[in-house]
Amino acid sequence: MPDVIGELRCLERLNLQGNKFTTLHSTLSSLHNLSYLNLSHCHRLQSLPELPIESGRSDLAGKYFKTTSESRNHRSGLYIFDSPNCYIGESLIANQHIYWLFTTWIIRLVKEPLHYRCGFDIIFPWHVETNGLYKDGVFSDLLFHFHHQFNGNTVVRMDCSTMAVDWAGFLFYVTFESNNHNHQSLSSSSSSPLPCPFYLSFESEHTEERFDMRINLEHNQVQGRNYIWMIFISREHCHFVETGAQITFKACKGLVIKEWGLCVITKEDVEGSEWRPRTDLDLQVLEIKESSSGNEFEPKIQLPYNWLVSDEDEAETVQAKGKETDLFNLGLYL
Repeated sequence: MPDVIGELRCLERLNLQGNKFTTLHSTLSSLHNLSYLNLSHCHRLQSLPELPIESGRSDLAGKYFKTTSESRNHRSGLYIFDSPNCYIGESLIANQHIYWLFTTWIIRLVKEPLHYRCGFDIIFPWHVETNGLYKDGVFSDLLFHFHHQFNGNTVVRMDCSTMAVDWAGFLFYVTFESNNHNHQSLSSSSSSPLPCPFYLSFESEHTEERFDMRINLEHNQVQGRNYIWMIFISREHCHFVETGAQITFKACKGLVIKEWGLCVITKEDVEGSEWRPRTDLDLQVLEIKESSSGNEFEPKIQLPYNWLVSDEDEAETVQAKGKETDLFNLGLYL
């Protein structure tokens, strides 16, 4: 990875998964418009690079999403998965630093909604099997912000109608264990196979929207490793608020869901440089139940999340397609 990559000031998406490097240069912190970084399956990576902590110029932010017609399929994210040698940090100072980097990344993307269309997500190691700092120390502050937490197979419905605040969206988390990377294990434990190995499910009477994990689990080389997956969905795309959909996480047989939770992020929460969610929001849990182990219902229409397109999204798509057509006519678009 050349050091000069830090000079690519407008770079928004960087996919480095499956590479054999051991370190990444600190110049990555200069990529202030970076909103997607994939370090999955980097089995020799030994340290986490410095992440951008500030966004670039507002007129440059999200240009990829405004000029590419299919950009709604390319959400933002930060993926550190199946990188067993990656040093996340064992000391208190190291964990404070990593915690600060992750929360800063979340705040930055919430503030810059042009960086994504169907939300953004983050995956990183979560060492709940030890008594280290991830569980009992500084990093546990991440889960402190989630005022609604459930067992892995819990299904819930929420009532958000009484929230009288200027909220920006919902943040979900799920802790899970990847205990079998065999290809044959990536089938559903139910009688009907899942549409994808791991996803956040919003299930209504006839349809099921799914926010899927875009990680290739077949390349996973680490068994018994615990991770946390965090997902943010902006207010404009929180369809489940109006539909009253049942919310849960669903996973294939090779993954074990430990627990999951959700919280509301208000615009006031992310005004400063620290994430301080409010605890007095009137968010009611209408229903809690255990998920069924089998396929007891009629098949539902499966939809990728964000299938409902806002007027702003549609206008940008039309504009982007027009630019692509012009470039194609000039022989400059492949």
